[in-house]
Amino acid sequence: MSARLYSEDDLTQWLETTGRTPRPDYVETLLARTARSRQRPAWRSIERWLPVDITARAQAFSGRRVPVRMLAVVALVVLAIAAATLYVGSQRRLPAPFGPAQNGVIVYAAPTDPSWVDKTDYQRPQGDILTVNPATGDTSVLVGGPTVDGSPVISLDGTRVAFLREMPAGQQLFAVDVAGGDPLPLIGEPLEGIIDVAWSPDGRSVAFIAVEGDRSNLWVARSDGIEAHRVDLGSELSFALPQWRPPDGNELLLVGSTSTAEDFLPEFGYRDLHGFFEDPTATGSALYLVRSDGSNLRRITAPSGDANDYGVVSWTPDGSRILTQSAIPTTGYIVARALRPDGTEVRAIAPKTGDETVSPLVSPDGTQVAYVDAVADGPWTIRIEPIDGSAKATEIDVPWGGQAATFRWSPDGEQLIVSHQYYKETWLFDASGGPGTRATWTDPGSNAWQRVAP
Repeated sequence: MSARLYSEDDLTQWLETTGRTPRPDYVETLLARTARSRQRPAWRSIERWLPVDITARAQAFSGRRVPVRMLAVVALVVLAIAAATLYVGSQRRLPAPFGPAQNGVIVYAAPTDPSWVDKTDYQRPQGDILTVNPATGDTSVLVGGPTVDGSPVISLDGTRVAFLREMPAGQQLFAVDVAGGDPLPLIGEPLEGIIDVAWSPDGRSVAFIAVEGDRSNLWVARSDGIEAHRVDLGSELSFALPQWRPPDGNELLLVGSTSTAEDFLPEFGYRDLHGFFEDPTATGSALYLVRSDGSNLRRITAPSGDANDYGVVSWTPDGSRILTQSAIPTTGYIVARALRPDGTEVRAIAPKTGDETVSPLVSPDGTQVAYVDAVADGPWTIRIEPIDGSAKATEIDVPWGGQAATFRWSPDGEQLIVSHQYYKETWLFDASGGPGTRATWTDPGSNAWQRVAP
């Protein structure tokens, strides 16, 4: 069947006829309805915010019009992903609270008088809070001014430093960002004396010991400074050395004693107003576990009659072992010990060449323990060995010894920092052995090493 063909005359006649056709009667109603209808907002038309030639090419290419609403949703999703990426990229990566980490700065307290390093007497590690980059030796003041500050402790994520400030009415606990800023008080009013500050694994709380009259009590403060309180343990004991149990911090390990704070605390770092070490005379010391809310206090070791017992206490990173020290009843010499969480002994670390083994410190990865093999009133030998004693120990000879020396692991577990408060020297030793290197800075032993994410 063929299509009909129209001539030019037919077309002319059709146009004339159509032009004379009356306008339909529904046109007025239609115009009234459209006048009441809202127009589409400009932002919903992609042609309003994209070049016309782009939309034209896209439609010609696809052969099919993409719904504008779908394009808007895709654009919003892309913007959200970009914003999230920028936010995450701008945040500082933080290390896990336990286990090896990269080495950051070392934070320490030192007297403001620079001549303290030339003096032969004991100098209290108080004055300003400083930071030093151990790789370069560059030192800067974190907390300075006329205040007397000390005892810095870095949070496990490496972001904040808790420290103590001497006040006319006692001591105040503060926290400051490791990068600097204004210190934030963590307790409302100064307390008579504060020692043994310990950050919780999540960084939200700080446990510490406060001397109040003839007792030393456990306190916990929120790290945002909103609230601090004494933990009611329902006991007349004096306490020291709170240690949050890894990995979640649901329990605290404490050293407790039936003696007064005056007799009990000298072994645990509490000094008289003149700054001298005192000989402890406490008895009845033991290790205790308590839930972080203060409930279920229980003793896990037998009470001891030796005043030097449990002067050092720490957890392995997985919370399965306790490292501490206690005296041998027959000789009185101190021996480092590894205990289970119930207080039963796993092993005692006997001296190899000296008289006693003291100050056991577990490595960041939990596989090794460093301790001091000491001759009475003689020099130190630091030994590093597997925590289970399965291999020969590495020996590090330290040029001096005595109670005024301290040492710590580096966060990566590859170094030890050793400081002496009388001889005014700070040394770095490789954990694999060797002669060591004297540091370009000197701190009097009150130091902490920042953990940084790998």
